[in-house]
Amino acid sequence: MMDRAVSEEEHHQIEKIIKSTDGFRGFHDLRTRKMGDMILVDVHIDVDASATVKVGHDIALRAGDQIKRELPVLNVMTHIDPVQRHRFKRYFL
Repeated sequence: MMDRAVSEEEHHQIEKIIKSTDGFRGFHDLRTRKMGDMILVDVHIDVDASATVKVGHDIALRAGDQIKRELPVLNVMTHIDPVQRHRFKRYFL
């Protein structure tokens, strides 16, 4: 069985969920794979560079948990990237 990306609609739904997460400052490198009926998500989420590790971790967990509630997602792998306040505008999609 070969992996494949999710539909455009599912991809946009994942983007919308990430953007609605409190503390989110942007995201990039969103990749998805479908394995059978389940989805795997990899994404880099941008958070304020002055945020603690716990704050960044909690933002990632909230985004991942919401994605898993709304779609048949097996796993959300997040990488947290610190961004300076003056760079936030650049990352909003």
